[in-house]
Amino acid sequence: MIHKGVAHACYTPITIDEAPDLKCYVLAPLAVLPEFQRKGLATQLMDLVEKELQPDVVFIAGEKHHYGRRYNTPHKIGLPVKSEMPLENWFAKEFKAGILQGIVSNTTVTGPYSNPKQWAHPSEQF
Repeated sequence: MIHKGVAHACYTPITIDEAPDLKCYVLAPLAVLPEFQRKGLATQLMDLVEKELQPDVVFIAGEKHHYGRRYNTPHKIGLPVKSEMPLENWFAKEFKAGILQGIVSNTTVTGPYSNPKQWAHPSEQF
């Protein structure tokens, strides 16, 4: 069951420069109100949205303990902005098996998420 008003997931279109026909998104931000965390609501929300969007690939930047299990497709796709974030914190999930295989590319995103400050680690000073 989805509880309205307690969780938020924003999926922004992103382009893999060497595979522009793929339907890709970057997930950010993803948030659940503290009193509703650890109840599977974020997972339910992601499942619902991803079923509706029918993406080829979803990317997410973050910590392995949060996203490494769900977004675990090996890839060689770069971040859409210059960042000090290590690439091992840039995760992907294929929705069509092998669709990223052999692709080595940068990515492009437009809008608010094209600002490098959006991709900064909290410890980075601007």
